[in-house]
Amino acid sequence: MLPRILPRTPKIATLRFSTSTTTLSNIGKQPIRLPEGVTVNIETIPHEFCQSFSKASERYVLDRQVVIRGPRGTLKTPIPGFVKLDVSDKVSVSVEDTTNKTQRSLWGTYRAILSNNTIGTTEGHLTVVRFVGTGYRAILEKDPKGNDIVSLKLGIPSTPQLRIPKGLTVSSPIPTRLVIEGIDRQQVKLFAARIRSFKKPEPYKGKGIFIDDETIQLKEKKIKYLKDDIIHPSTMLSFNSISKGLSIMNAGLNMTTLRHACKITSIHAITSMKTPAKSINHSLELSNRRKQLLERPGLFGIKQGMITWFNDDGRQIPATVIEIDSVEVIKHKTESEHGYTSVMLGTVDKLKNVGNLKLFKEAGVSPKHKIGEFRIRGEEGLIPVGTELKADLFAVGQKVDIKGVTKGKGFAGVMKRHGFKGLAATHGVSKAHRKQGATGGNQDPGRVLPGKKMAGRMGGRNSTMMNLEVLHADGDAGILVVSGCVPGPKKAYVKITDSVRLYGKSIESIERENL
Repeated sequence: MLPRILPRTPKIATLRFSTSTTTLSNIGKQPIRLPEGVTVNIETIPHEFCQSFSKASERYVLDRQVVIRGPRGTLKTPIPGFVKLDVSDKVSVSVEDTTNKTQRSLWGTYRAILSNNTIGTTEGHLTVVRFVGTGYRAILEKDPKGNDIVSLKLGIPSTPQLRIPKGLTVSSPIPTRLVIEGIDRQQVKLFAARIRSFKKPEPYKGKGIFIDDETIQLKEKKIKYLKDDIIHPSTMLSFNSISKGLSIMNAGLNMTTLRHACKITSIHAITSMKTPAKSINHSLELSNRRKQLLERPGLFGIKQGMITWFNDDGRQIPATVIEIDSVEVIKHKTESEHGYTSVMLGTVDKLKNVGNLKLFKEAGVSPKHKIGEFRIRGEEGLIPVGTELKADLFAVGQKVDIKGVTKGKGFAGVMKRHGFKGLAATHGVSKAHRKQGATGGNQDPGRVLPGKKMAGRMGGRNSTMMNLEVLHADGDAGILVVSGCVPGPKKAYVKITDSVRLYGKSIESIERENL
């Protein structure tokens, strides 16, 4: 037997690690330009006030601080001993040992901090927080101690309230925007991030709180086939247990039983749900206490059409002209007598209903063509009967809500009324190109579900345009100009009030604040 010859193992060349020159920090080696009026000083921090940090098994002491003074204020930045500064008309930042990984990693960091402080003491830093979602908004208020706070309305049971840190200025040009300004960029961004943490952007509907130009890529919507905590009477198997992974074999069900058990639209499943009714005292007084009410009444107006309005900057704004014609107070309603407080107003000196003559005679005003009530928060907002209200009741720049009846469009099809696509133009479709198609299922559910979008009468509904800005108010001429459009045709009556979202409060919330 011949001896077995093993293959020769090839030699592997052993290479040494690269010993090339260490790459310097591209950010750290760039000098910082000092604008006019900015001074940079390096001060020593007393030993008892020095802070320290550890990194890569090394301990560094922050024994010095860089003081930057500018037109907008002063900022101080503690620095460790290995950071070196060369101050002239520019500030050059360097480190002692460029081969040390820790020093090299912090080189660009301290240079960026000093650059941001230089910009902050001259120009300041600004961040815009955007609220995207139905009802999402921010309100600037004061707490019982008189401190400025930001209240976040995010559709959750509790209302987060954040105290504005010292050194920051927060403004709200519109309810869905917050503008945060300050000289310290880190403080500005941290406060914006704290607000964002209460409702981070979600990727399915795009709702949430965004900072500056932050965007999010939307995902496809999840299709939910199973419902939780609903039990079919014939199988007594909860949908929650099915969704957690029970197989059909273990559950002892066939495909037909599982299909019927999982359908929330099944009549049997719907009738088997017995949810206890929510106990709410539906009295007029209690509902009025929960309602968002204003402090004062508004006005009745007559829509006259739209114009182009030019502001002081020359920007064109689509606007609506509203006529205010002899609006007078007719009657008061108090909570003790009627269960709520309101002011009844009338407009246009023209009799419409003979049955109201006694009402006008008691008020001492001429007969009115349009009358209506404005609910208010309390009796302190009542205006004496017979008082005439003019257009200058609203100030230029404030926000108002305008209610009206939309234009009637008559009987309309689904394509015009709901924006349906319609059926195909060819491929067998005959005389049904603008139809809606199928309206319901076959055997299951065997009915047309409530709320199905169909053809019908379009328009002629109550509508409210909220937060319209007042551009012009002339009390003598009876002219009110607001930005945007107003529901209804020309010569239609509209109801104008202060913005409920900005100025409305419920009686219950006021009582809780006063506790």
